[in-house]
Amino acid sequence: MNVSIFRRLALLGICAAGSSVAVFGQMNMLEPTRVQIPFDFTVGQKSFGAGDYQVWQVERHVLAIQSRDNNSAVYAAVQPAENAAPAHDGAVLTFHKYGDRYFLSQVSNPDSGWDLFKSPAEREIIAKAGSSAKVAIRASRVR
Repeated sequence: MNVSIFRRLALLGICAAGSSVAVFGQMNMLEPTRVQIPFDFTVGQKSFGAGDYQVWQVERHVLAIQSRDNNSAVYAAVQPAENAAPAHDGAVLTFHKYGDRYFLSQVSNPDSGWDLFKSPAEREIIAKAGSSAKVAIRASRVR
């Protein structure tokens, strides 16, 4: 319980420090990757529509996901992935699919991978649905 509260407070502090979407482009530590996501999906508590997105690592344990039209964005707390999906020439985004709902679960590139934490909504669906399917989407570097 205390770890969950600490994570939420840390994420809230990070979000408060960079609350403007315009700040995203100034804070990136790694090159953004571009990905076309053909379905609606959820990251943490935020829902996104199908579309064109950029993803990059902001800090060691924080990724940024931003729509290319700059209308929606989120910072996501992550941890190093133990079993990252192979990403030979770019990034791979892996989603857990429960029925018609998709949750971003992992982002990996040729050098490393990050697991996203499950949101309360995803944990609730897991309790009801049990299993999920994995859907991986390849991304490309933004030029």
